Amino acid sequence: MTGVYMAAVLTVFFLTGLFMTVVRLCLHYERRGRDDEMALELSVWRGLLSYRLKIPVAEVKKPEIRPVTRFGPLLRAVPRPVFKIMAELSGRSGRPLAKEKRTVAVPGPAKIITSLCQNLSLLKRYGPAIKYLLKRVRLRRFRWLTEIGARDPARSGVITGLAWAAKGYLLSLICRQFSPGGARPQFAVRPSFEKPCFNSVLDCIFEVRIGHIIFAGFKALAIKMKQQ
Repeated sequence: MTGVYMAAVLTVFFLTGLFMTVVRLCLHYERRGRDDEMALELSVWRGLLSYRLKIPVAEVKKPEIRPVTRFGPLLRAVPRPVFKIMAELSGRSGRPLAKEKRTVAVPGPAKIITSLCQNLSLLKRYGPAIKYLLKRVRLRRFRWLTEIGARDPARSGVITGLAWAAKGYLLSLICRQFSPGGARPQFAVRPSFEKPCFNSVLDCIFEVRIGHIIFAGFKALAIKMKQQ
């Protein structure tokens, strides 16, 4: 019986530690001129185990023209960006444990619209579970810097003012969705009066406990079972 009790105690400690484990998500997006790069890093146990995902825009390819009986004369081949995704699993030392590279093409407008409609219906259906999870997410860092420039300096000033207002409104909506008491967002919009440009840097860190993710999954499962 002693062995059974010991196993039960160890199981309770393990589950408690698992539920209390904090998952950290780091998001970095940077746009310089025509170059875009986005990096995601998911880590647990203070970086003891991390998963990195880099998505730079590789090139733009022209898709093949496929005959469509109904709307064929109206459709044209539209150039689409192709992303080279590099995933890397590493330990605390930074040494990669596993790597994977893949090329992904952006879907066409019809697929994007269909996917958006499906995702909106899912968001509406599982709204309570998503809201529960977002309220448990803590914002550790949010920095969003943008540089905008037009050919006309006066137009640059007007666009900068509009961007300031849009950013402030958007960030107020975003921050209200997360757990209170997080880091204060830092954002700025700088005008460029010398040359037309659009540069932007977004750097964010989010944290959430695995237990909250599991509870949100249970809520989503309960919603699905009720609707069946």
